[in-house]
Amino acid sequence: MSTFTHHFDRTVVISLPERGDRRAKLMANLRACGLAEHRDILWQDAVNGRLEKIPSWWAQGPGAWGCRASHLAALRAAQRDGVERLLIIEDDACFHPRAAEWLDMLMPLLPADWDFLFLGGQHMKAPSPTTDPRLLRGTAITRTHAYAVPRRAFASLIAAISDLEEYRANLRWHVDHQFAWGQFQGRWTAYAPAWWLAGQDEGGSDIARWAYDRRWWPVGNNYYQLPFVQYEADDSAAQQWLHRPGPPREGIPANRMERSLWLRAAAMEAYTQGRLPACDLSAEEIRQLWPGGLRAPSSAEELHQLADYPANGLFPHPFSPT
Repeated sequence: MSTFTHHFDRTVVISLPERGDRRAKLMANLRACGLAEHRDILWQDAVNGRLEKIPSWWAQGPGAWGCRASHLAALRAAQRDGVERLLIIEDDACFHPRAAEWLDMLMPLLPADWDFLFLGGQHMKAPSPTTDPRLLRGTAITRTHAYAVPRRAFASLIAAISDLEEYRANLRWHVDHQFAWGQFQGRWTAYAPAWWLAGQDEGGSDIARWAYDRRWWPVGNNYYQLPFVQYEADDSAAQQWLHRPGPPREGIPANRMERSLWLRAAAMEAYTQGRLPACDLSAEEIRQLWPGGLRAPSSAEELHQLADYPANGLFPHPFSPT
């Protein structure tokens, strides 16, 4: 039994039929993490908003319309089929290598009142603590790339997503904004791990219609504790753990303060992506300018261990090994 089938009655992956590349990449990730096999997934063709008749007042584009309709269809099908615990994943999700281990920890911690468990997301307002530091209570979590819902919440979510007048009154909304607003109002209770199990992978967005870097939206501001990494081996697999920002348009700043700010921005970007910052400044300069210092892993294995957020020991965290 896979981790997903142990905890959820149905795992739905929403994906446009023509995005076989995304389906293959996600499936490889799920297998590598020990979360699911192909037979454990219900592959749901996403609604292509560009082929739909959309109300003239809808302001967020056909991609957002298709996203809303796709999540609504997944919830309706689960309600119809008597599913008790539903997990919905979008095909651009990417899961942490420790996701199976952490999910096994989290599920027994969930209070009986849960309406959402976000495996990935973004806290638009600060979450609240629970009795266990590994689990947070959300107050306004957005993003829909990986979340679970119990059967008792299906009806209220379906009614809310179906209510076009609520969208008409909030023209900037996507479906995840509605989820967050409902949490803020107290309509739904939402929980999340202290470190996200899933982020959104890099690549082109079928909703926004442009390309993104990988995004993880971690809680906290621990980026300043990250070391810059010097790793020169020709190992493409290892390079996925590094974020090397390009120099500004005018080149790497000569001013010491501006260089410090440039390193800060690079570390923030790396932290948001779940990667480690790297740059072409000298080791001496980095040590002088950056509080997190410098690391020079001697092997790809050592680099991967250093990139194992938040178990890498770079900052204290509830999911860090004791």
